[in-house]
Amino acid sequence: MTVATLPTDGAAVSLARQKLQNLEAEQNILGSLLFDSERLEDVSGLLEPESFAESFHQDLFDAIATTVAGAAGPILQPSWTG
Repeated sequence: MTVATLPTDGAAVSLARQKLQNLEAEQNILGSLLFDSERLEDVSGLLEPESFAESFHQDLFDAIATTVAGAAGPILQPSWTG
């Protein structure tokens, strides 16, 4: 699994605040957050549920953010970790 990294320069921040138009990018970001919930810190302040074009992705991002705010550790634990 490739984990997306987000640049922090001004142009990237401006772009991140716009609605994402690439569904694959949305899926990569959400997959990264599900795999490693600490990545939410990387996008907090840059993304919000309305940043996603797909309504399901909006709901999923909101659920991830809400869950991470009240829990520690990964949201999903891969079966191979034990």
